[in-house]
Amino acid sequence: MRSPTSGQIGGAAVMTFDHPVTLDEPTNRIVDQIASLVEAGLEREVVRRTVELESLHFYEQATHDPLTGLYNRNYLGDALQRLCSGDDRPGGSPVALLMIDLDDFKQVNDIWGHQTGDKVLAAAAAAILRAIRPDDVAVRFGGEEFVVLLADIDLHAVQAIAKRIRASIAQSGDGIPAVTASVGVALRSPGEPCDSLVGRADQAVYSAKADGRDRVAVAD
Repeated sequence: MRSPTSGQIGGAAVMTFDHPVTLDEPTNRIVDQIASLVEAGLEREVVRRTVELESLHFYEQATHDPLTGLYNRNYLGDALQRLCSGDDRPGGSPVALLMIDLDDFKQVNDIWGHQTGDKVLAAAAAAILRAIRPDDVAVRFGGEEFVVLLADIDLHAVQAIAKRIRASIAQSGDGIPAVTASVGVALRSPGEPCDSLVGRADQAVYSAKADGRDRVAVAD
């Protein structure tokens, strides 16, 4: 082994050797074993991370609507059950559900075409997200219908959010046809089956439309 010499790389002092260092056979075997273990460990980590990313990708596809980026109807049932379970515990937080239906949306597709209709749906979804709280869950229920799940809320607060959503959607027509929305509000009663929230909110939407559309109605 030759003595090391000093030099500089990029202004920093480094130590170099005139000739490669020669290791004896036992040391070489140990180094090779360590290298093999490190390589195997890295390969396992790459495989694990790849599986995690693929699982996350498939989960995103299974639970999200590709057009709007909101959760889809598949996700709604599980989320609603979790919220209701929390509500049923002692000191649990009250749960509410909003059903949002774009008014006369068929005319958008008939007059401007489905491509423009898709833009209107995406804009409405973005308007809903702007109007709700960070922990609220926004779902594309189907077609031009959306659902928002809310926890830890009272009737006054959920009505305020519903009105904010209605106003936000009405203002979302920048460069695309403007639409309005009818919103149904259902606040869960103690022990009420979760599924009935969807039905009650839907009935409230029908009431809002019957009263002239572009308004909020509260379920009985």
